[in-house]
Amino acid sequence: FKIKPIFVNTNLPLGLDILIDPKNSLGADLLVGSFITKKKYGCPNIVIDMGTATTIIVVNENKQIIGGMIYPGVREAFASLVKATSLLESTKLEVPSKPIENNTKACLQSGMYYGTVSLIEGVVNRYKKELNNENTKVIMTGGVSKIYQQELQEYIYDEHLLLEGMKEIY
Repeated sequence: FKIKPIFVNTNLPLGLDILIDPKNSLGADLLVGSFITKKKYGCPNIVIDMGTATTIIVVNENKQIIGGMIYPGVREAFASLVKATSLLESTKLEVPSKPIENNTKACLQSGMYYGTVSLIEGVVNRYKKELNNENTKVIMTGGVSKIYQQELQEYIYDEHLLLEGMKEIY
C-alpha cells in the first residue's frame, strides 16, 4: 500500500508512566487502551478488553499503568472445555434466560455469561479496593463485551475504544 507503518511502543510520549516489568512487555493493545481511556475518561481507570483474551489493565490517579491481568477469552475458554470433555457440545454465547439452568446447553451459556460477569465484577471490586478508590472508572471494549453491556450497566461501554486510540496516536 506504500504506507509507512507506525509502531505503537512504550517509548511514545503518551503521558503515561509504565510500571510494567519489563516495560517493553506491555502489549500495544493495552498501551493504546490505557492512553485513549486516560484522554477520554480521566484517571484512575480500569480497561477491560474482551476478545480472544480478556485483558484488564489499570491506570492509577498518577497516570501510571500499574498492571492488570490476562484471562482466556470467553469463547476460547469454553471451546477448550468442550474439546476436553466428551459429553459437552459447543453452544453459542448468548444471554441465558436465568442463572440457574436445567439443561446442558443452557448451563454452558449460564457459565459463559454469569460466570464471566461474576469474574469481572469480582476483579473490578478487588482492583478498586487495592487502588483505595471506589470512583475508579471502568471501561469495557472488545468484540465480546457488547453481550455483557446489559448486565454490567455501571461500567462504560466504548465499542471502538482501541480504534479511536490508534487514530489519536497516529
